[in-house]
Amino acid sequence: MPEEELLAEVYRGRVLSLVPLDDKSPLVPEAEAALRAKYLRWCEGRGGGDCLGLFWDGPYLRTDDRRTLALALAFGTVLDETREALGRELSPQAVLSSLVWAAGLYLALWLVPEPFTKALAASLTVLLVAWLGLDAVWGLVDGWALSGDRNF
Repeated sequence: MPEEELLAEVYRGRVLSLVPLDDKSPLVPEAEAALRAKYLRWCEGRGGGDCLGLFWDGPYLRTDDRRTLALALAFGTVLDETREALGRELSPQAVLSSLVWAAGLYLALWLVPEPFTKALAASLTVLLVAWLGLDAVWGLVDGWALSGDRNF
């Protein structure tokens, strides 16, 4: 396959993965296919289909998609309980996707170099510590930092 048909995901000067630009490409690594199948199987109990909306940008799980999936898995039963509580009123897919993306955006606020976003993230952190406790918030931030340093 010619290189122009692949998209390289680069982070800090390193290529993390090569993703085909279209879904008709013959290059589908076994690990990618297995992860996609496991993700779709995990979504079956959470509204079915692409429950986190990870395939909106293409048929492959990219680096940021894998981080979002890892965050959703880390929430574990919290997402299931929230979905059950709100599921009668809202779409299960919308609830699940909103919770995971909100947490991801909160953690991404710390990466943006603007002072306003830092103040907003600090305010949200104070509220989260008051609500969840320091250990839970620290574990969440530490896990997010570890997932950013590792290659998924």
